Formats: sequence, structure tokens, C-alpha cells
Amino acid sequence: MLPKRTASDGKNCDYELQAFLSELYVYLIDEMHVGLNKVLAVEDQRPTPPPITTLAQLKHFAREAEVNGRLEQAARFYQEVRIMF
Repeated sequence: MLPKRTASDGKNCDYELQAFLSELYVYLIDEMHVGLNKVLAVEDQRPTPPPITTLAQLKHFAREAEVNGRLEQAARFYQEVRIMF
């Protein structure tokens, strides 16, 4: 809610003006963040792209890497197979 400015007797006019402007600034920044969050929440929802390789291809790559002695690479392919399955 927008802060309300009250009438003053002139003694604390500068202090009250600064306090009002400070509250107004905080309010406007909060409203800006609310608006940005609404806009960005819609833009951030990107569809998940389809996988580049199939399950059969990953199994084949894993077996091939294992036969060729590349055990770390084979392990990564097998992990991908488990994730997709």
C-alpha cells in the first residue's frame, strides 16, 4: 500500500519528507519486483528438449566404451541409461 503523507507543523518537515520519500522508494521497488517476477516467471518456463540419443544408442555406446577399455566413459553412459530408464 502506498505510504500516506501527513501534515506537519513545519518543525520536522525535512525529516518527514525524507521519511516519506524513503517509504515511497521502498514501496515502488517492491512493486517493481512483483511485476518483474510475474513477467520473468512466464518467460522461464521453457519446454524440455527431447533427448538427442535414444536408450538403445546409449546402451550401445556404453558397451562399446567398455569393450574398448574406456571404463569411465562407459560408466557415464550406463548412468545416462539409468536416468532415462
